[in-house]
Amino acid sequence: MSDSQATSPGLDLRWGIAVVAILALLGTGCSGRSSAEPPRAIPMAPRPTLERDALIQGHRLRYALHLAEAPNLIYQLDCISGAALCAQPIYRELWATFQLDAADEAALARWKALRAKHGGELRRVDIPRPAQALLAPSGIFDLAERQRIAGLRARTPDAYQEAMALLSTDSDAQGLRDVLERFAPRFGEWWRQHGFAAGSVFFDGFRRLLGDSFLDSTIEKAAHFYEADLPPGTTFQIHVLVQPRSARKFHVAYQLEGDAAVEAPEDGTPESLIDVVAHELFHYLFFRMDPQRQAAFLADVCASDDPFAVASFGMLDEAVAAALGNGIVGRHYSSPEAFTAQVARGFIHYRAAGSLARELLPSMQDVLDRGTLVSSPEFRRVFRAAAQASYDGGRPRPIDYLHSHVSIAGPSFAGAAQRLRDASWAGFPNLREYASLDVEAKAFLTAHPFENVALFLQGPVPPSVLEELAPASKRALPAPLLTSGSRGFVYAAPRTAKSYLFLFVADDAKTMDDLVDRFAALPAGAGGVPVDRKK
Repeated sequence: MSDSQATSPGLDLRWGIAVVAILALLGTGCSGRSSAEPPRAIPMAPRPTLERDALIQGHRLRYALHLAEAPNLIYQLDCISGAALCAQPIYRELWATFQLDAADEAALARWKALRAKHGGELRRVDIPRPAQALLAPSGIFDLAERQRIAGLRARTPDAYQEAMALLSTDSDAQGLRDVLERFAPRFGEWWRQHGFAAGSVFFDGFRRLLGDSFLDSTIEKAAHFYEADLPPGTTFQIHVLVQPRSARKFHVAYQLEGDAAVEAPEDGTPESLIDVVAHELFHYLFFRMDPQRQAAFLADVCASDDPFAVASFGMLDEAVAAALGNGIVGRHYSSPEAFTAQVARGFIHYRAAGSLARELLPSMQDVLDRGTLVSSPEFRRVFRAAAQASYDGGRPRPIDYLHSHVSIAGPSFAGAAQRLRDASWAGFPNLREYASLDVEAKAFLTAHPFENVALFLQGPVPPSVLEELAPASKRALPAPLLTSGSRGFVYAAPRTAKSYLFLFVADDAKTMDDLVDRFAALPAGAGGVPVDRKK
């Protein structure tokens, strides 16, 4: 393994303001020289760039570890502005000490607007890909993810501006740079006094743990289990993002393709987070399954005789990553008492997937050791038994069908759609969203009958909806699954024996929000679909 701490031979552009101020002072005559006399240059020691990088070579895979000021500042700007998921209250505590004024808050609002402006997806068309029966990560490039990766990898304002110009526009990239440089001096002071030292503790700890044979072996076995297509020299990037000291105790980590972003609390330990690092890495391995094998895997799920196979598949990615990362890896690096407490609390906040992960855990070490594949009939049997054991009464709740789904909601019900997304823990790549039931949405759903759908409408329900999207409903609207007075209803119309169209119908946004909240709390019932207990 190698480790380097870089130093800069010159001044970064972020410190140009200070240089200008010094030169202005020299020209005022305070030195006793004539104002006509040209100022004499004063030698200045270069400011060290406090950053570290290490490359850890495993048995077959490599891990690149990074700690740097600019990515941490960019991450915190995303965080406190609300542009991305993070432990925002904790970072806001730090930024409250930066004496933010109205102009600073306006700059943060501008940052958020610029970061949210260029979203969407790019789809690869250069190679033929098989049709996917269910939502799965394959051939889709999320532009918001690319922007976040650019922030993690940029080491200077120049580098960030250049990368963002490729992902947005020249003017918007310049606008982001302006905001970045506005806050750089205040953030840099905290980085020198606290951030870099705290991050270095985690950096050293992660470097040691990533070199441990148990972790490396577990990751290599998991790559085989996930059938990940990893060419020689594949390197996983891990970015240490320092979380300020706080009385609050929570943190966020996520995987952006091959880049993992990990919040490292100032008063935490590397051992307490290595399971999170592994968890996120396992998501990436699942994403790298060969598309042909993935398509066959999904077709087997749809053809299964298990009526809950599709609902359970919506949790597979998260539940397996939790069982392997928070379970097998976490158990190895935790005390028995701490691990027992974690299991009792649940591995993750995603309750349904956490329950499934607990049921999977006793089998997963054997699954890895035997070289079992995720798409194999053997693992499908293991997963099916664990899923059924995790369901209350052996059946999914209605919301369990929407951990992976297609959402269709116009602007008036966008808030309700977001509430449902948050309650179901659906997100990229397990969510597809349309603003209306247009030609594109209908075509996609017609081609994917096993996709569960959440459709938000202001009534009445057009008969064509059932005919086009829920052919198994026999074109008759069933009794409401849930009601809210006479102004709101939720219907569950079967699309296939394994999938449903959930129709949320309301006259106004407030009623629709209430329907979503009550729907999320519904228990399981006969056939996996309950009735409204309040009727």
